[in-house]
Amino acid sequence: MNLLEDKNAVYLFTAYGLFLGGLAIYLASLWLRSRSLDRDEEILRQIEEEERRSSKASSRTSDSRDGGASV
Repeated sequence: MNLLEDKNAVYLFTAYGLFLGGLAIYLASLWLRSRSLDRDEEILRQIEEEERRSSKASSRTSDSRDGGASV
């Protein structure tokens, strides 16, 4: 008996199709989440860099107001 002639072959191929489809959706979801995390990480780095720049600039202006004297 050939596999394609079996009555249950339809169920077998349907099950494989559902499994592979679910796996493809899961992998696509992981890839999209990874991309989103990479973007978020880059945004956080930019914010951190801007905060460093602004804190350096504010410390320079406060030093110049104090005449360069530190406590």
